[in-house]
Amino acid sequence: PYNRSSLYFASLDARIRAKSSGKRKLDDMLRPMFVSRQQGVRFDHDAWKKMLARELGPDAVAEWERVILEGEMFIPESNAFGPCFRRTPKTYSVADKPVEGYAWVRVPSVPDATCRTW
Repeated sequence: PYNRSSLYFASLDARIRAKSSGKRKLDDMLRPMFVSRQQGVRFDHDAWKKMLARELGPDAVAEWERVILEGEMFIPESNAFGPCFRRTPKTYSVADKPVEGYAWVRVPSVPDATCRTW
């Protein structure tokens, strides 16, 4: 569940950046939630779903329920970790059996300076 959540949030960040043409990111969506919690406002599933729906629409809420609450298999977008990495297919060996998966590979054409500012 911890890996699924981290991949989900990386993907969520990429989608927020894409939808806003780079003007917003996950931190921008979460900041008001943390401020209100410090002021004693309760934050629960319903509040999360409303915030997510405002940012990305009802399909994002349905996906969150499937992936995080129900544990559905989730494969993040190839650009989930920004322009510097791409998801590529990879076969792993688990108990001497091949398992299809993926790895994040550095995109050599993207300058390091771009990666540092992501």
